[in-house]
Amino acid sequence: MRRARRLWSLCWTLTAVAPCGARADAPPPSAAQAPRDRLQVYYEAFAKKGLITTQTAHVRELRQQLQAAEALAQTGRPADTHDAALLLIDLTEHPRFADYAGLEELSAAHYALGGTLHSLGAEPSAQRALRWVLQKGPRDRYFAPAYRRYVDVALASQPLAVALDELAPYSAQLPDDAQNELYYLQARERQAARDLPLAKAGFERVGRNSRFYASAQFQLGV
Repeated sequence: MRRARRLWSLCWTLTAVAPCGARADAPPPSAAQAPRDRLQVYYEAFAKKGLITTQTAHVRELRQQLQAAEALAQTGRPADTHDAALLLIDLTEHPRFADYAGLEELSAAHYALGGTLHSLGAEPSAQRALRWVLQKGPRDRYFAPAYRRYVDVALASQPLAVALDELAPYSAQLPDDAQNELYYLQARERQAARDLPLAKAGFERVGRNSRFYASAQFQLGV
């Protein structure tokens, strides 16, 4: 299992850049070769070589592995963070856990994976993990935390207009906390675009209970 997990870690890391075995100067993959599709190809190859099993795991294993990963991630040590990511990748991508997609624990695993990968600097993979939660909608317990973490990733890693486009499908019926996240991100995007009147209007909409309230007030010169 450890060997398979290490192989899987390598392939996951590479899919953020190119498929395993692809040349660095190769053309970008088509939509039909999306990262998650390629990941399933890797799992199928591992299964054929006897490196992994595809038999459904007991739900107890899911919960124990999630608990272990969360404990590792909380230590703050780089080696533990990496090991936590391996455990979470296993939970969220391995066919053994596919039957548990409707459980809260899988949302927790994807949310934790997004945060862990973000801390490791693997931003595109972090966003993919967080989108899995966002696609479940506001009724999911981890929707608002995943939305907040997605905003963190966006602020740290990419043009904010792109992040806003990516969040648009999930922004129709936001909880108040997530709505404030959106207001702040919109304001920062307008600020970066030198559209100061709209940036000001956005900062003014950030509520007092938001973690970005103090920052928004600072931007307003209050």
